[in-house]
Amino acid sequence: MIIGLGFLCLEGFELSLSGFLFISSYFVIFGIMLVCVCCDTDSGILGTLNVIFCTKLPAAVSRVLHVCIGERFAGLIEKALDRAYNYCCNERNPILQGFYLLVVLGAYGLIVYYGYPMLPCHYLPTWHRYTAFFAVLACLRLWWLACTVSPGVVTAETLSKYAHNYPCDRFLYKPGRVCTTTGIVKPARSKFCKLMGHNIARFDHFCPWLNQSVGQENYRYFLLFLAAHCLLLGYGSLGLAGLLASQCVEQDLFNVQFYDSRLGRAVPGSK
Repeated sequence: MIIGLGFLCLEGFELSLSGFLFISSYFVIFGIMLVCVCCDTDSGILGTLNVIFCTKLPAAVSRVLHVCIGERFAGLIEKALDRAYNYCCNERNPILQGFYLLVVLGAYGLIVYYGYPMLPCHYLPTWHRYTAFFAVLACLRLWWLACTVSPGVVTAETLSKYAHNYPCDRFLYKPGRVCTTTGIVKPARSKFCKLMGHNIARFDHFCPWLNQSVGQENYRYFLLFLAAHCLLLGYGSLGLAGLLASQCVEQDLFNVQFYDSRLGRAVPGSK
C-alpha cells in the first residue's frame, strides 16, 4: 500500500474524494482488525474498543436481526457467521497465505508498472530491474519452503528421530510423558498443535502466514523467510527513495517557483 502511494506521488496523482475515502477506509478497517485480533485486555482505550467491536457491537447486530427478520432466519445468519469466524480465526486455513501473495505480487506489479519505465534514472541504473525480480523470487521461494517443509511431526514412526534431541529436565519436560490426544510419548520441547492435530518437535508457534507450525525441521526456512523479507523491504524503500530523489533532480523540483496571489509574485517552492 505504501509503495503504491509512493508511485502515485511520483506520477503526480491528484487525490480525488473516492481515492481519499478508499485510503481512509483501508486504514480504518486495518485499525479495527488490529484492535480485535491483537488486543487481549479490557482496560484502557484499546480494551474499550475491543469490547465494543468484539462484544457489544455483535450483540447489538444480533438483537436487530432478531427483531427485523425473526428468530429462525436470524439464527441461520448467526450460525453462518459463527462458522465463518471459527474458520478464519480458529481453524487452519490459507487466507493469510493468499493475502501474502496479494501484497507481495501486487507491490511488485506496481513497481513493474510505474517504476521500471523510470529506469535508468539519476540515482538508479537499469540493472535494478533484474535485482528486484530475483529478490522477490528469492522471498517467494523461501516462503514456499517454509510453507511446505514439514515442521517435524512426531509420530510412532518418527519418535526415535526426535526422542533424544533435548534432555528431559524433569521439571518442564518429564521423561515418558504421553500426549493425551495422540497417545504418543512427547519428546522434550515438543508440543501438541491443535490446528495441525500433531505433536511438533521443538514447537515454536503456529504461523498463519505459512499455514503450518514452525518446528525443528522448518525453523531455518522460517528465519530465512523473515530475514529475506526484511532485506526486501529495505531494498524496496531505498529504491523508492532513489526514484523520488531522481525525479526531484531530473525535473529540477527544488527550484520550482509558484505564483502567490497574496504577494503578487512568484515564490520558491523550497528554501
